[in-house]
Amino acid sequence: MVLASELSGTALALVIAGYVALVLLLYAITPRDVNGRRRANGCILGLALFFGLFVVAFAAWAADNIF
Repeated sequence: MVLASELSGTALALVIAGYVALVLLLYAITPRDVNGRRRANGCILGLALFFGLFVVAFAAWAADNIF
């Protein structure tokens, strides 16, 4: 689906870079959970990859249907 969309390679790279920057910024601002423990790096990496797929799919949908 993403490859067949009107989202160009540059736009896709910008979406991914923006998402990665947001994840890193949030991780740097709040490195501890609500109980005061440090967050597991593998957990945040897995969540970032999983939800990153949704971000890329939504960006492709928005490029086709909204813009």
